[in-house]
Amino acid sequence: VVLGRIFLLTTNWPIWPMALAGVLLAEAMLWLYELERRIVPRRAGLILTGLRLTLLALVILMLLQPVIASAWSETTRRTLAVLVDESVSMRISDGKNLAPHELLRLAESFAVPAAHRPWRLDENAAVLRTIRGEVLGELAWMDRLAEALGKSSTKAVATQLSNRRSALHEKITAWSDAVAGQIKTVETLLRDTPGLSEPLRAALLDAKAQMSRRVRSGLLAAAGWTHDENAAALDGNFNRLRTALRQASAGLEGACPALERTSVEMDESPYKQLSPADRYAVDAVGGLTRLELAKAVLVHNGSDNKSILEHLTEQYDVKVYTFASDLTEAVPSGWADPIALVSKRTESGPAEPPTTAGPSGQDADDRNKRTDLAGALRKVLSEIGIDNPADRQEGIAGVLVLTDGQDNSKSDAGPSARALGGAGAAFCAVAIGADKPPPDAAVVSIEAPETVCLADKMFINAELKLDGLKGKTVCVKLMRGSEQVDSRNIRIGRDVFRTHIQLGDEPKTTGLHMYRIEIDHCEGEVFTDNNSYSLALSVTDDKTKVLMVDSRPRWEFRYLKNLFTGRDKTVRLQYVLTDPDRFSGQSPRDIIPASVNRPSGDSEATALPEDQAEWMKFDVIIIGDVPAREFSVHDVRNIRRFVTDRGGTVIFVSGANFMPKNFADTELAELIPLRLTGQDKSARIPTGGFRIALTPVGTEHVISRQDVEPEKSLKVWKSFPPIFWRSSYTQASPAGTVLACAIDSDAPAWLTGTPSDEGPASNPQSLLKRREKYYRNNALITTASHGLGKVMILGFDRTWRMRYRTGDVHHHKFWGQVIRWATAGKLPAGTRLVKLGTDKTRYRPRSRPIVRARIVREDFSPVITNQLAVKVFRRNKSIARFAMKYVKDSPGMYTAQLDELPAGAYRLELAGPVISELLAIDGAEKVSTEISVDPSSPTEQIELAANRDLLGRLAGLSHNGVVMPACRARRVLQALPAGKITRKHRRQFLLWDSWVLLVLFCTVAAAEWILRKRVGLT
Repeated sequence: VVLGRIFLLTTNWPIWPMALAGVLLAEAMLWLYELERRIVPRRAGLILTGLRLTLLALVILMLLQPVIASAWSETTRRTLAVLVDESVSMRISDGKNLAPHELLRLAESFAVPAAHRPWRLDENAAVLRTIRGEVLGELAWMDRLAEALGKSSTKAVATQLSNRRSALHEKITAWSDAVAGQIKTVETLLRDTPGLSEPLRAALLDAKAQMSRRVRSGLLAAAGWTHDENAAALDGNFNRLRTALRQASAGLEGACPALERTSVEMDESPYKQLSPADRYAVDAVGGLTRLELAKAVLVHNGSDNKSILEHLTEQYDVKVYTFASDLTEAVPSGWADPIALVSKRTESGPAEPPTTAGPSGQDADDRNKRTDLAGALRKVLSEIGIDNPADRQEGIAGVLVLTDGQDNSKSDAGPSARALGGAGAAFCAVAIGADKPPPDAAVVSIEAPETVCLADKMFINAELKLDGLKGKTVCVKLMRGSEQVDSRNIRIGRDVFRTHIQLGDEPKTTGLHMYRIEIDHCEGEVFTDNNSYSLALSVTDDKTKVLMVDSRPRWEFRYLKNLFTGRDKTVRLQYVLTDPDRFSGQSPRDIIPASVNRPSGDSEATALPEDQAEWMKFDVIIIGDVPAREFSVHDVRNIRRFVTDRGGTVIFVSGANFMPKNFADTELAELIPLRLTGQDKSARIPTGGFRIALTPVGTEHVISRQDVEPEKSLKVWKSFPPIFWRSSYTQASPAGTVLACAIDSDAPAWLTGTPSDEGPASNPQSLLKRREKYYRNNALITTASHGLGKVMILGFDRTWRMRYRTGDVHHHKFWGQVIRWATAGKLPAGTRLVKLGTDKTRYRPRSRPIVRARIVREDFSPVITNQLAVKVFRRNKSIARFAMKYVKDSPGMYTAQLDELPAGAYRLELAGPVISELLAIDGAEKVSTEISVDPSSPTEQIELAANRDLLGRLAGLSHNGVVMPACRARRVLQALPAGKITRKHRRQFLLWDSWVLLVLFCTVAAAEWILRKRVGLT
């Protein structure tokens, strides 16, 4: 056997030499037999010869390498996933939002005896719409063929048309016959239905005329051009064929709406003629919740005594799931038929009309408060294994979703639908719910400040949803605790109504105030717990302490001074002019150092703060066009320490005389985020001036938000007038972040986003680098971090030009956001040695607050300890304790991240052995701050109308997907792909390369050897 295998592997002989070798071996065997028969007994010789012949046969069998092949078929069933939406929006009823014809059709689909329609023109219209879609598909192919006439040979186009002619003729003939059937139906209706109103009869006659004169005649003409008799002249009649099909398509476009409108009126008449008991039975079906309807669609038996679920189980391997925020496998055998339960309730007669109110969102668990259709599809596809290319065509037939189409997750279900299409599977949906939203009022979202100053007017902007309440007037109130502080009456003019309102209050006390926006309850609302929105607002009398230093009262200084001392009540200003305007003979000014301890009305000072402690009490320092000589060595060091150790913010405003060039050789140079060497050249001012252009980083920065929407904010910045002066120091330092740069009217195309023919700009990466270089070389607004603090420099002194034609709206907003950015890291609570604060005062749901503390000794040296913690109190009860960790190499900074907290107000208190000692130095007992967590947004309770557009988009991305209303749910069975697949298997058995043959060969060879020894042969 081994020699035979080697022989076959090392040679490439054909079959006939092997056969010849076999014959020669047979002759040799016979000769040996003749020789041995004279020596051994005849019987033994015959046995030996038989064994040798067997060995010869086995050798020949190995040499010929025979293969036995077997084939068989196996029928398997593909998987169908059925997803039932059970979110909060599915717990409501659409009974009062359904028109009479919708109620009748829905009840008829569940075989309610009282619901009978003599005519079903909506189904006739659906047939015509299907035909129109197919006609448009063929026209699209013909249009592409017409375009190819000018690009390829006429012969090739004629060949394509000839190959398609026969199949096209069959289609057109089938369309024509179907339209003829629809015409006959309309004629029968007109003849056999007495008492039709004139408008109804006119609409039917119009639909009939469209189908007869345009659709039918166009299809007959097209059938003639594609007939066998005209096959040779088809390419010459190609344009006539297209014209005929276009005529038919236009006629269908007019006939379908006419039939649909007529079907509505035809269905309303039987509904109005129902008896009270029968009407109650029909309304009871419409009064079911969406979830009950979804289950009824699956488990209710149809006219064939089988449910949709039973039909699916016969064809597919069905897996049923329920989903809301996550996916759960369900057991539908335990579901009761809601239609049967309704029938039992209606047997005793109409006791009360069915209700349309759904459950309160508070009664639903957290799982049902959000619909994640995209996540459910991804999980289903992952479980079924659609990601395996080998199983794509065989693993899954499709997904059937019963839902209202609302998906309020952050992800997109489109990729999952495309994956289904790539696997040849369908996304089919039964859309449950009315197109018209049910009556419901809700507070969608709010926009409110986190902190306001005492006695300052605060405003809350609220977005409201007032659907299904047309003609009513509702009152929206702002409550502070149990006290109403503001209100607004809103007249609702549409069924789908969205509006924004602004409510305000002027708090009189400090602390954490609980506010609530309430909408008065309206009769018939499906939800009542989304009519209010609670929020907490921190009111403080701790104003932002700002020191502003300039040499002369230039325009920039004047506008900022008026802003901070007048309109902006959140700022407590001290300002110093080192070289004020003076009259001749005026006496010298008294020396009045700037200090936060001065009365609030005394904002003008004549000297800089007198010592380090006074410098450290400020939050923000604005340094204008001041000569460096005005700052002593101690002042400079105090300013540096104010930034690096105190965590304050310094804002430099460039000037024509001193800032920033006069500080190039001072210790403040390292704080200014510009290169102050080699740039002192006169900046070229173009004729049209410069425009302030935000960089990509600046577009997202807090100081640039002139509007909530980024596009509108950019539009505001582009509307600012040009500036005609900027500093000659325009290059940002490596540590600086450029938020805005200067662009003139001659800016290159590659900078403004216009494509350029220049080589470097053609490469996207090169273009980004080139733009970044321009931004850094033409910086106007630059920020940087130093130690615990921040710095900013404005390369111009013309922000007051933001007031052009708008007053102080944009100018105030810009500087207000600059101040908020500057104090974002401020720790508001505590003493001069112990500070406590959080990154925010109000948090969104599921946020994890970050707590920070700063602990220093009287010489500002850091206190390092591992026994520091923050306690969390709710309603004066301690609910949690979190250890705080020291920030390495920091001046006494500690941080801790809390767990997610439920909605409500909380008090945070610093605890530790060293805290009491440090607080006692300043006469304090404890240090604490307050925060709040907003309630979850009622996302699931906002958009309540059925979203058929989303379902239609997903169906279009899959393979032959469809979307059906609940009354036509059984048509989904026809749209789904085949459930059973027959796979053919083929297996080859190598007869010559088997253990059985090897054992047989060895056995025969051993038997021959033993027998030869027994008869005395060598």
